[in-house]
Amino acid sequence: MTQIPNPDVAKLMAGIVENRTRTWSLVNEVVSRPDQQMVERLNSGDWVADMQDAVQWLGDAAERFVPGLEAVTHVAETTGTTLADVTAGFDAISARERASLTAVISDLLGQLAAEERAWSQGDDEYAKTLRLAQHDQLHKRMVPALQQWCYDALNQQAAPVLAALVKVVVIVLSMETGRDFERAMEGRGFRITDDLR
Repeated sequence: MTQIPNPDVAKLMAGIVENRTRTWSLVNEVVSRPDQQMVERLNSGDWVADMQDAVQWLGDAAERFVPGLEAVTHVAETTGTTLADVTAGFDAISARERASLTAVISDLLGQLAAEERAWSQGDDEYAKTLRLAQHDQLHKRMVPALQQWCYDALNQQAAPVLAALVKVVVIVLSMETGRDFERAMEGRGFRITDDLR
């Protein structure tokens, strides 16, 4: 017997995917080569406000983002962020690792766009198939690529804002995978070889 898609559920799921897309787009801004617009978004608080808005669908769990977002705000308000500083910090991260991560995020954003279309068109089964594919993408490709970027960013001193942004990026990774990467980072044991369940 064919199950009739529930339009309310489909609308809800499409909205969730839209917010996940916004979140990963904001992460992509962080890990892509910075430009003056990104620096201005960090200094003005616009990037932080956009991330706060994108994660509100998580309800109480959105509180996990507060320490990282406050750290980004603190850097902006106390020392500010210049393009020269953030570019120097960014360039200290392996170009190979940056390219790998950018490709993984681009693939994920494509999968999210397809999933949102499927939910919006009432194709629940295809949407669920796409979500399962993202699970593999997140665990097999995103985790190692993003962990390496975070580790490199934490170990360079040129741009304090990158260390603050890592706190936010790690929470995104934890929320998306259900794995506690925050605990590892707080203990400064955050390494590419971590495999926390």
